[in-house]
Amino acid sequence: MCIHDSAELEARGVPTVTLTTRDFEILAATAAKGRGVPQLPRVTLPHPLNPLPDSQIQEIIRQRAGDIVKGLTKVPQPIRA
Repeated sequence: MCIHDSAELEARGVPTVTLTTRDFEILAATAAKGRGVPQLPRVTLPHPLNPLPDSQIQEIIRQRAGDIVKGLTKVPQPIRA
C-alpha cells in the first residue's frame, strides 16, 4: 500500500520516497510499475529490520539519508496515478 499512497501523493505534486526492505524490493518495483510509475523514488533497506537494535537501524538510515533527501527534494513531476 505504501507504493499506492506514494503514487497518489506524487500525482498531486508531493515528493515522496518509499522505504522498503530487500525482501519487498521486487514487490515494490512491480507495484510501482503496475501503477504506471516505475520511476517512483524508493530506498531499499536491509531485511529484516525488526531484530536490529535501534542504534543499528539509526546508522542504516544515516547511511541512506542522502538518497531519502534527494527523493524528497527533487522537482515534482506530475504523475497520473
